[in-house]
Amino acid sequence: MPFEYIEPELNISITTFEGLYLTTAASSTLPFTDAVKLFTEHVQAVRKNSVSMYSGALYGVTKYRLDANVESMAAGVIDFDNTTIVDGEKRPSDSPTLPEDHIDNLDGLIYFWHSTFSNTADWPKWRLIIPLERPATLDEWPFVVNGIIELLGGMDANIDATCFELSRAFYVPSYPPAHKGAAFSGYCDGKEVFNVR
Repeated sequence: MPFEYIEPELNISITTFEGLYLTTAASSTLPFTDAVKLFTEHVQAVRKNSVSMYSGALYGVTKYRLDANVESMAAGVIDFDNTTIVDGEKRPSDSPTLPEDHIDNLDGLIYFWHSTFSNTADWPKWRLIIPLERPATLDEWPFVVNGIIELLGGMDANIDATCFELSRAFYVPSYPPAHKGAAFSGYCDGKEVFNVR
C-alpha cells in the first residue's frame, strides 16, 4: 500500500521560480498551511507568464531549471489538460477528468488541486499535487510515477504526460479576468502521505 501515517504538522518541500524566464530555483519547506495557500489561492493575471511557478523538483548546487540539475523529487504534479486532438486541432475532451473523479482513489491521502490559467467553464484544466513522504531519488522517480498512475486508476488520456518530466514547472493558481468565475481549487488534509518505497 503506497501510504504512510504522518502527523498533521506535515511540512511540504517545494521549489518555486519567480517566472517563466527567471529560472533560478528557490527550494523551501513549507508548513502545511502555507502549502494550502500556494496551491489553492488563485491570483488574477492578464497573462499566465506574469505569475510565479512551482515544481516538485529539488535542485542541487546548480539552481538553473534543467533536468540535469534536479537532485530529487518531492512531489508529483499531475496536469489534467482534458484535451483531445480532432483533425490536428486541440479540443476539449468529451469525457473530462475532474477532481471529484479521484476522491475514492485518493481517500485518506494528503493532496491539493487547482484550476489553471487556461481553465474555462467549458474546458476544465487543472493540476493535482501529491506530496511525497520523502524526496524520491532520480532512480526512484519512474517507480513513483508508476505508483501515482496506478493510484489514479491507470494512465488517463486527459493527463499531459510531460508533467512527469523532472524539471517541469507549473504556474501558480491563476485566472484571466474573463474566467474568474470558473476557477476552482481545494485540498485534502488526510492522515497519509504518498510513500516513495
